[in-house]
Amino acid sequence: ALAALEDYAFPGNVRELRNVLERAAVAAEGKAIAAEHLPPQLQAGKKARGMTLEEMEKRHIAAVLDQTRGKKSKAAEVLGISRKNLLEKRKKYKLD
Repeated sequence: ALAALEDYAFPGNVRELRNVLERAAVAAEGKAIAAEHLPPQLQAGKKARGMTLEEMEKRHIAAVLDQTRGKKSKAAEVLGISRKNLLEKRKKYKLD
């Protein structure tokens, strides 16, 4: 996880780093954060640069839903969006 964090440019600055770490801590549910607790764009590293923003968003939402075991309210909290917005994005990306 540390290597992935060091390799990522964090275009959203310190605020993005803080959000990534908070979300990873929630997903880890323990004392250690592993690479699989990070958003897909950090896990994939350079591979993510060829993805569209929508594809990255879809993958990130799917990963958070998986990490929260499908708990939509918890996933929305981790993503920093409303539950309604999450439901709309699930429908848009066909994440059932």
